[in-house]
Amino acid sequence: IGYKAFYNCVSMTEMSLPNSLTTIEGTAFSGCTGFTSIVLPDSVKAIGSSAFSGCTNLESINYPASWSSAGSSIFYGCSKLTDMTVPEGVTAIPASAFEGANYLKSVTLPSTLKTIGSYAFEDCKVLNTINFPDGLTTIGYKAFCGCIGIVSATLPDTVTTISGSAFSGCTKLSNFDYPMSWSTAGSGIFNGCSKLTNITVP
Repeated sequence: IGYKAFYNCVSMTEMSLPNSLTTIEGTAFSGCTGFTSIVLPDSVKAIGSSAFSGCTNLESINYPASWSSAGSSIFYGCSKLTDMTVPEGVTAIPASAFEGANYLKSVTLPSTLKTIGSYAFEDCKVLNTINFPDGLTTIGYKAFCGCIGIVSATLPDTVTTISGSAFSGCTKLSNFDYPMSWSTAGSGIFNGCSKLTNITVP
């Protein structure tokens, strides 16, 4: 589905997408305020920048199992999209997948997840509930930067890499559990975390 293919089609309320679909380009459905629910086939591998931005009535959209490439601000301004479940079998969340999803409150991650990509949840300002599954190994650059709703981060001992600025600007973060296997760290991981007063090292 090409760039701006259905941009601002405000009267469109539903669409059936084929199982052969692999790519949704930037701004493809931006401003489609008639959508309340969208079902993406698991064949989708790439979603471009702002693809669903401004879909202000969108309440439900699934995470495609094959999704591996993402632009920025895909769900920006989707004011009714408040939670997301990543399905079992997914091993990596692509860079920028939920960057700017400024109404997303809760994310459920699968037990199969190994990697959270750079900028994956950057500026998800009301995100306050996220589980970090056992088996997770890598948290990318600025993955949770600016997530001012996160109060506590309990990472599994399987985490080996936390990249630069991963939790920077998380101004309400007060508790952090140090993963036992953590061996690689970027700079400024907790920069601006003004309420971080408790770090538990095993």
